[in-house]
Amino acid sequence: STRLAALVPALWVIAWAGEGKAVELLLWSQVVLSLQLGFACWPLVRITSDAKVMNSYVAPRWVVWVGWIATAMVISASIWFVFQVC
Repeated sequence: STRLAALVPALWVIAWAGEGKAVELLLWSQVVLSLQLGFACWPLVRITSDAKVMNSYVAPRWVVWVGWIATAMVISASIWFVFQVC
């Protein structure tokens, strides 16, 4: 049933836009996915660096820095990608 829940909207959009637009639709789906990745990285780094939440499992300082740098790179690349597509 979860496959059907994912498949039906995709087939509806392809039917609505036309089969010739499948590549463009795929490109836009990747744009949306890339935008969502930054929103997933941000809380992940934030929570794993919080000693109140993680207690003894808190991420080391260098891991936090690498996480923030990677998050900034992902968000920057996503913004760049949107401007390249538009």
